[in-house]
Amino acid sequence: MTYLIRTNSLDSDERFVKTLRFLEQCHQEVLVFGVVKALSSNGCDFIERRLRLRRSLPSGRLVLLKYVELLGLSAWFLVRHRGRRWFANFDFLPLQVLSTLFSRRRTRPIWDLHEMPPAFVMENLFLRLIFAFLLKRSHVVVCNKARRDALELAFGVSLQDALILRNYPGKVARQQLVEARKNHIAVTTPREDLLTIVIVGGDMPGRYVEESIQAIAELRSELGLDIRVSLVGGAPLASAPEFVSSTGFIPFRELVARCVKGGISLCFYRMDTLNNVLCEPNRFYQGLLAGQFVITFAHPSLEQFKPPQRRIIDEANFHRSLKDVLDALFVERNGVSSTPTSGFEAVSDSFVFEKQLPDFRQWLLRACQ
Repeated sequence: MTYLIRTNSLDSDERFVKTLRFLEQCHQEVLVFGVVKALSSNGCDFIERRLRLRRSLPSGRLVLLKYVELLGLSAWFLVRHRGRRWFANFDFLPLQVLSTLFSRRRTRPIWDLHEMPPAFVMENLFLRLIFAFLLKRSHVVVCNKARRDALELAFGVSLQDALILRNYPGKVARQQLVEARKNHIAVTTPREDLLTIVIVGGDMPGRYVEESIQAIAELRSELGLDIRVSLVGGAPLASAPEFVSSTGFIPFRELVARCVKGGISLCFYRMDTLNNVLCEPNRFYQGLLAGQFVITFAHPSLEQFKPPQRRIIDEANFHRSLKDVLDALFVERNGVSSTPTSGFEAVSDSFVFEKQLPDFRQWLLRACQ
């Protein structure tokens, strides 16, 4: 099997690492073709430095020509390596169409739809027909039932045989996360823990980072509380108030340890695309595992998860709604002498990626028949 993926780094792409481990446990020989920006320990065949046009031309120039170069090098690789393909991105779509057209029943491609199709695909009849064809002729993987249902509705296909592979943290990450959280609680008072708010991913567009900090700044002034914000991973704010700290880009292992050093985790995705509405954020599960209070919007894809520490706010009234929920938490937990750790026992055995291995193995066996 050839696994085709485009990502920043295979070593830090947790979903790739977990899926590859599943395939190896199912005794699949996997050759990874990764368009990545850095060398990898995962046997990556291809790095972005071989894209000469991308390296030599300014960003945003001759994008179509750069894409043709990427497809050409990818096609040459596929010609030399036959067998089933696992497509993990839309970047290889023309090659995916050809692979699907010329595949037999036993070699149909696997399409891992970790992301929902972009808006321009949903609005273009020709692209919709192509996607419908690929969905019918591929073995499909999605990350939650809401996304499977949305794909069926949008493209008029049946995906009842699709594999639902939730984006839970892996067992190793879970152990690191719970251990880091326990160590943090041991040296931090419950009040200090609660007054530290974690935002994972840094200053990313559509994550309401600046809006959250503005609301928190007002609460600091109104309540007279020393509320702190910790941005973990990703790019720091260009100009941050003194109560905001940032780790910048850090390795995944360090990120797991740092994202639990606070009693509240904000997990917002602007619900302006189907991909965000039906999101499957790893950091949502990380917060629940750690027993943090996790604040989100009302995503249909997360509707089934209603643990005691989850709080939902109204995106349309974001500023006021976030302040009200935080204020209520500070009042509710005032004087409490212990930090809630219900997440350790209540969900630590449920939200583990490896729990899905038996279903994955059965699905893969049917796909290979």
